[in-house]
Amino acid sequence: MPFLLVTALLASCCALTGVSSSLSIPDLVKPNLTATTTTTSIQITFATLPPQAAAVSRYCVNISRLLISGQSSPLIGFALCSDVGMLNYTTAEEDARYEITGGYITDTGVTSVVSAAIFVTTATTSPSSPPQQVSIARVFSRNMTISWQPPPLADWNGVLIGYTVSVFRVNTSSTPPHSVFFAGTVTNFTATSLEPGSLYDVSVLARNAIGHGPPSPAVYALTLPPVAPAPVVNVTVNPTALRVRVIANLTGIRFRRFVYQLEWSSDPVSGIVSMVTHYYASSLLTYARLNSNLSYVVHVAIQNLDGDVGAFGSATAITPAFALSAAPSALVAKEISFNYATVTWDALTFEQLNGHFAGYQVDVINVTAASSIPRITTTATEVRLADLMPGEEYSVLVAAVTTAGIGSASSLNITTTSLATPSMSVPTTQSSSGSPNVTVNPGVTSNTSQATHPMTTTPTTTP
Repeated sequence: MPFLLVTALLASCCALTGVSSSLSIPDLVKPNLTATTTTTSIQITFATLPPQAAAVSRYCVNISRLLISGQSSPLIGFALCSDVGMLNYTTAEEDARYEITGGYITDTGVTSVVSAAIFVTTATTSPSSPPQQVSIARVFSRNMTISWQPPPLADWNGVLIGYTVSVFRVNTSSTPPHSVFFAGTVTNFTATSLEPGSLYDVSVLARNAIGHGPPSPAVYALTLPPVAPAPVVNVTVNPTALRVRVIANLTGIRFRRFVYQLEWSSDPVSGIVSMVTHYYASSLLTYARLNSNLSYVVHVAIQNLDGDVGAFGSATAITPAFALSAAPSALVAKEISFNYATVTWDALTFEQLNGHFAGYQVDVINVTAASSIPRITTTATEVRLADLMPGEEYSVLVAAVTTAGIGSASSLNITTTSLATPSMSVPTTQSSSGSPNVTVNPGVTSNTSQATHPMTTTPTTTP
């Protein structure tokens, strides 16, 4: 019956235009229909259009309600036409099944082949029963996987468009429910960012075009304890840098990396707290270009290969007032010859620096000739001074270099031997009453102002 109704309808439309409906072109594209429904409406769309050369003047559909027996009746069949390829039938009955066919007429009066029938059912309301067999498939410390089955088909009341999963932490009012809607027919979901060792209430709701149905009976899941205990966090500081050393027992842990968090408040009055997070596999990390006279809190936790994060260990430190890095101590000449000398000194500790260590700067001045040799930079605590002149006096100055600038310098005077004198070890000591002769490097301006650069994390380097 639908085919007869549409054919008759197309024929009557053609008669109105004065064009014989007996014309047809077999290569016209057979239309395909799609439809969406609500409780009382059906929207039909022509999904396949004719060739561009055959412009459409009218789209027509036949809609027949199916009886209980599954057969359509001519008494309840009707047709709609429109000049666009989307038609809306707004007086459909609730919870009723319909058969729909359609065709189109070109601007030359040629009718298309009638489409294949499609069948739709209008909804009555939102789903009347919840999803079935809700269960927790896998549980970790910070995530869990939930699975379920759809409600019985008879309770869909239309077409299901998706599900909403609600995950609620029990016995807390401060944590909002973790509720997520996602479209489609997938029947599993992984909830993340959960709290370790916490009890969660889980339920699932089905949704059709009208809305959500009732929630499933609650199931409960207890997340696992933290994947790793809190590590021990040791912190040392200087005026513009902070070094973190982590002590952790990784036995039995599928270790991936450490989670570092640095927290500080540059405005204690307002109480605004800033925080940055970094991820590194190394247990040694240095933050540079910090502000002096400021309190910092470091939090560190272990993350495993599943992405779960363990408990955080913490430490607090206050950066001291800004000052130049200390001058290197025990500056001595180990060996002196007529054209070279070897100079050594003790390494500065992190606390003696005023920033993240970059190396040492060695300046050598020929006092006799009033000239200098090229500056030497090194991360070691020993340099060999080459190409010196025999029997001449040299002044050696050594200073640490950090991200905050050049520190105080220690100085040492040496005199090379004459050509006839063999090399020898000389227990030369620093000038001036047993303490370092602290000077500012010639031609170098030390940075004595407080560091105001943006804070960055720098690779760890041990001076």
